Amino acid sequence: MNKWIIFIIIVAAVSAIGVGTRLVTNQSSPEDTLGSVEGGEKKQQKSNPDIRLSNISEYSISPGVLVLHDNRFSMNFLGTQVSGEYETLAEIGDPTAVIAAIKSSPGVLEVLEVPAINPGSTQDVVSTPLHMTDYYKTFNERERISHGGIFVSYMAMIIETNDGVVWLNSQPFYNPRNDSVIKEIGVLTEILDMGTEKNMSIGSGFAGGQPDPTRGDENSNNGTATSEIVQHHPQFYEDATMSDEVVQIDINR
Repeated sequence: MNKWIIFIIIVAAVSAIGVGTRLVTNQSSPEDTLGSVEGGEKKQQKSNPDIRLSNISEYSISPGVLVLHDNRFSMNFLGTQVSGEYETLAEIGDPTAVIAAIKSSPGVLEVLEVPAINPGSTQDVVSTPLHMTDYYKTFNERERISHGGIFVSYMAMIIETNDGVVWLNSQPFYNPRNDSVIKEIGVLTEILDMGTEKNMSIGSGFAGGQPDPTRGDENSNNGTATSEIVQHHPQFYEDATMSDEVVQIDINR
């Protein structure tokens, strides 16, 4: 089959999709060539990705969820108790249930699974033009402005904790009033204690209720369960020996 016919078929299939879910799979060091990888095939080389997540700490960051959305959606859980899918992300670093739960939420335009980020490494997200195209097709100018534009939210587990996550909620990405993307460099995620498991010493491992990749499903119940509200993580914000600078996010570099 002619390659151009194949290309047209692929484009038509992608255009028929609503909210997209993709896996971002290019982890790199700063000197690496950057790209977007989907389905095992590199689609595009781009030196300046839309969103770069950099682990600037000594901790390991689990796979996480990154959401492009308008102001009808929020990942602000401070002062509340979270549902089970967020507990799974917070305690064992698995975002699968969270992604499934929020895909159909009002205001969600695109959901991406961001792989684990090792200390000193980065993950680059080159978002598809799909979310912008659908945004314009679905809403008129007045509605786009009332929905506040497009925002970025992100959450992933800090593996060395019991239920600690790095968290970014509703960082501006696109402004519909002047039809422009918003550039922000060096945005630091906050760190939340999700309140679902008793905190043990940072890095105490499986015996302390923290994930050990070699233990598989055993990680689900190896800590002491709690039912507390979400708060800023006391082990990072109240201990003077701890740094709260873990993941830095650069938007529209």
